[in-house]
Amino acid sequence: MQRQDEEIDLDLVQLQNHKSAQMMTKKKVCCILAIVFQLAPVIHYYDTLIYALKARKCEKAGDYDGQKQYYFKMLKEDQDVALLRVFECFLEAAPQQVLQLTILLKHYNSDINLEFIHQVGSIISSLASMGWAMASYNRSIRLAQRNKQTIGIRGSIFQFLWHFCVTVSRILTVSLIASIWPLYTIAACICHWIIMTIWIIVESHDGNTLLRHVFFYGLCFCENLIANLLWMFNLSKEARNSWYFCTYIFPCTVPFLLGIAAMIVYYMFFHPTKEEQVESTLRNEDRLNCMS
Repeated sequence: MQRQDEEIDLDLVQLQNHKSAQMMTKKKVCCILAIVFQLAPVIHYYDTLIYALKARKCEKAGDYDGQKQYYFKMLKEDQDVALLRVFECFLEAAPQQVLQLTILLKHYNSDINLEFIHQVGSIISSLASMGWAMASYNRSIRLAQRNKQTIGIRGSIFQFLWHFCVTVSRILTVSLIASIWPLYTIAACICHWIIMTIWIIVESHDGNTLLRHVFFYGLCFCENLIANLLWMFNLSKEARNSWYFCTYIFPCTVPFLLGIAAMIVYYMFFHPTKEEQVESTLRNEDRLNCMS
């Protein structure tokens, strides 16, 4: 009798292991298919919805520990989705915008028609989505970390302005220089990518954010300035008389400076640590007023 029970238990264990192996195989196949067909964001959105429903179910049942656990799992999935959006924007949308602007600069005349308005509208919407992808990713990172304070609405707005303006400036600059030297532009982008990769590896530890921002945005501004000067002094006479010559000189530098200004305002007034300091100061003042 005891031997039969042991055999039954062994069969149950083997059956469970077989089912677990089948589930793991199915998950691996689903992951491969999701990567091949670019469906990873859909899977993460599905997992986010499942965790949200489970958190809601735990809340109704009074299981607040389970609710908290599923809530943070939902935030982790949302953080992964936000990261995928950033990759999609800068690996797919950004090169397309550079190519579209370069073609527009080289082949478009001074006529403003429906096609021109459609192209400009699509470019602006793509640039706005890139700025919002960065702002939402930074917000998702803080939401998923329990020891970090969340970014408020005003902080998200200034983060969007910061990334949007800098992105506009960078893409316009790359498009301008690519309209006269496409191969040299590709080589310069590769060099920039190598420098940034080495810098990220070297500076992978936590450190002074101010120095990192000064180095990165200082380098980007110098690149923008050099590219604009090269473009201005190497244009043909026909291009100097074109519709975009005077128009593009300022949008390549002014938005960058506006983005830096938005970044400074964000860190000075709307960063979560700054907002917490302001709130604590106001609470202390209220206590002193009540005591007096």
